[in-house]
Amino acid sequence: MGVALRTIVLLGICYAASPLFPVSYFLPLFLIFLFALFGLVIALPITLAMGIGKWRHTSRLWMMPFLLTLMFLLAPEVNFSMKAQIADWTFKNDLSTYAQFVEDINDGIIPTKLGWNNLAPHLIQQRLPLGIMRVTASRNKKGVVVVEIYRVSSALAHSGYLYKNYDDKDISVPQDMRPEEGLQLRHIVGKWYSFSG
Repeated sequence: MGVALRTIVLLGICYAASPLFPVSYFLPLFLIFLFALFGLVIALPITLAMGIGKWRHTSRLWMMPFLLTLMFLLAPEVNFSMKAQIADWTFKNDLSTYAQFVEDINDGIIPTKLGWNNLAPHLIQQRLPLGIMRVTASRNKKGVVVVEIYRVSSALAHSGYLYKNYDDKDISVPQDMRPEEGLQLRHIVGKWYSFSG
């Protein structure tokens, strides 16, 4: 039972910690994530069978390996929700920086053409907090319509912030300028939303 516990703890730490890192951009970490997930899924029925068949007769902690495996498999869900709450809190602390960035696009200080624009990395590094991977902005003749700010994220999804200064019922905004169609949006404050997708 000791070897099983040590193996489960090692696999569990690799798996549970993976959402905290930008795994999708570093292949060896992604492979560790997949290996740990596979190992834990295989360990779940094995530890249950071994616990019922063998360990139950020798230890009062015979369910420990099974419960530990189950706990580690559920840990990333808890990590994702904690990470989202922390990210929202830091975003709100930096909201004035993000709002100024959008205003600079709207005023033409940060040059953009009509339609979608990928903004240059040096503009992002100079004006936005650390951890921002990419920024796209879309505008029409009225001004800025949408700004998508992608942060460095986990293995499972891109995530970031969306600013949109139009009403969902506004028919003057074409469909290709409405990124929320393919994203899961969660309102943060004002015209700002958190997204993943």
